[in-house]
Amino acid sequence: MILHLDNGRWYIDVRGPGSSDQHSLDLTLHLPRRLMAGPVVVVSQNPKVFLSVIRKRWMRLLHEVEIQRSSTLEPLKRQSLQREVHNMRHCRFSAKRPCDAPAGTQVFFIKPDWLDDVPEHMTLYIATPLATQQVLRAMQRLRAGGLIVIYGEWTADYEILLHQTYS
Repeated sequence: MILHLDNGRWYIDVRGPGSSDQHSLDLTLHLPRRLMAGPVVVVSQNPKVFLSVIRKRWMRLLHEVEIQRSSTLEPLKRQSLQREVHNMRHCRFSAKRPCDAPAGTQVFFIKPDWLDDVPEHMTLYIATPLATQQVLRAMQRLRAGGLIVIYGEWTADYEILLHQTYS
């Protein structure tokens, strides 16, 4: 389900229930495009473990893009794939509190307790259930035109998103 506000404030994408394995694969495949829009925040119960899974998948995806680039003869497509390889190689991830993350971090894996520390971002992935107050805190630093991706069931706590979006 994708919802958006007429003035372009946010987009909401509910990916529905599934295993953590499915969610990590989906996030890994979605992440390169969202990084082009700006910083990303991923909220999960155990950020270090989730980051390690994503990084492993990320390296596999990078390898696949490199293979695709090396087998492409068309100059424009090759150039595009080279840009993607460059961006993927230089992407910086962190599972530390955002205030303790290294400079230049683009993807922040955080616990729900760290929502007050997040920098401005364009994409928010919610990979663990959040209470209403946590959802509100998560939205505070989301830039206009940003995307909220919810993995799991739509709960009553997320109704505030609809209220914020359509009021």
